[in-house]
Amino acid sequence: MTQIEKIWNDLMKISDQQADAFNIYGRFLIEIVNDEEKGEELIKKAQLQSLDKSSKKQKEMLGGKDGVTSETPIIIGDCDIKRLGYIL
Repeated sequence: MTQIEKIWNDLMKISDQQADAFNIYGRFLIEIVNDEEKGEELIKKAQLQSLDKSSKKQKEMLGGKDGVTSETPIIIGDCDIKRLGYIL
């Protein structure tokens, strides 16, 4: 096991809810280690965690307002260059 894998495993023991860490390590696996399958898996996990956080924030922002239901369409724009063009 390389030192990087050991550090990654230690980080996951502390918290496995770090979308940025999944994204960075996923890119590392794809670009340096050439493990595209595992890298893509981690990047998808990071995207799902980001979407979950966005959904929670939306619920907090809209909580208790009349006329807002789960069927009410909401479009949120994000200016983060990594997520440019995403519709959350």
